[in-house]
Amino acid sequence: MEFTEGFKTVGARLSPSGRYVAGLHRRDAVQLFVAIHSTTNGALHYLLPVPESGPGRRELVWAPNNQFLLLADYALARFFVWDFETSDRPICTVTENVRLGVERVLWAPDSLHFLVVLKHRIAVRIWKLDEKFPQAVIHSPKFTDRGFAFSPDDRWLAVLVRREFEDVIIVYDSAWRVVQSVRPPESANLEDLIFCPFLERTTELRPAIIAWEAPAFSDRIFIFAPDGASCKVISGLAEYGSGYEKVVWSKAGWIAAAIVFKEKIVKEVNQLGNVVDRSKCKTCPFCCYLVDESGFQLQASRSVDTKRTPNLQIEFSNDSAYIAAVTSEYPNCVWIINVNELEVVAVLQQASSVRSFSWHDVSPVLVVATEASNVFVWQPSGCLSIPQPAVNDPRLVRWAPGNDTLLISGATSFCLAVPDWATY
Repeated sequence: MEFTEGFKTVGARLSPSGRYVAGLHRRDAVQLFVAIHSTTNGALHYLLPVPESGPGRRELVWAPNNQFLLLADYALARFFVWDFETSDRPICTVTENVRLGVERVLWAPDSLHFLVVLKHRIAVRIWKLDEKFPQAVIHSPKFTDRGFAFSPDDRWLAVLVRREFEDVIIVYDSAWRVVQSVRPPESANLEDLIFCPFLERTTELRPAIIAWEAPAFSDRIFIFAPDGASCKVISGLAEYGSGYEKVVWSKAGWIAAAIVFKEKIVKEVNQLGNVVDRSKCKTCPFCCYLVDESGFQLQASRSVDTKRTPNLQIEFSNDSAYIAAVTSEYPNCVWIINVNELEVVAVLQQASSVRSFSWHDVSPVLVVATEASNVFVWQPSGCLSIPQPAVNDPRLVRWAPGNDTLLISGATSFCLAVPDWATY
């Protein structure tokens, strides 16, 4: 694997197309810039001066269309948006009430709106690039870091909110109008939600919504039909754990996976079954299998980070043939599961906690970053440990979409790497 030099930038993020990587660069310890590099050779293509900057947390967020780049300055509650290929000046600047505080920001799929999530679950403000006032406001979201889901066709937004001491799922259309309020069964304590992917013959409908309860509360999964009137409840897996932590869809759109709270890995396969009213929705039939209940001893590990490490990770390979998962109890282990055989094919036990992993876009190749400086590459034939000289403290690894470039990002720098496939 060939590595570029290290680039002194903070918070490096790949564009959705994989063509650029953007990061924050401070010149002369005074002026802050957004530096945009090419992923092909690491060349600096654009240098965008930030109008105002202060101490505190910042984040770069790419628009889905690759045209716009947003910088969120959470300390100042200010947001800058660039059309970086046409001008080095922001085309949009938004300032929120700094006393309320901002928790996160995310783009809408149309790349013309972005959502600002205020702290303390106060509200979510929806801004349009050419407007001076919020276009819509969503009050009382249940969470600030989850509970938001866009549909696969980008036409719908589902938000988990609290209304009269109960959880409610509010569905908005692309014009930010409320089109539906879905109430789960009484006493439900929902943890998160996702849309079901579209299947044939269902593209004219709003897809069904899956929501699941907090893992310490129960093991129920709720599947809401498109009309919101009917709901199927999946439960009865208490013998495997006390609930679900996360549910994801494969890129093929026909398999969902979940991690159970007590560290058992459960796989759900789309098969025929009367889960919801099939005359209304054909996207949500399930059957559950226990993939593995390991019989060998694994060494537990604690992160050296002072802040909480987001150890819970689960991701399908691009061809949906494998699942990679890291659980909270064993943050130093990566479980790799063969989907077709329903078996664990590898457990990558590291000396330190796993910080990030990423599947290649084409080949079943997994790259893992830990608290060590090496990067680890797994494929079905085996695993390699590769020293990389450019980033001392890797925090994030990501394959660039559409090419073979690997981003390795640390606390103060990043580098790019290109694998030599002849050695794999």
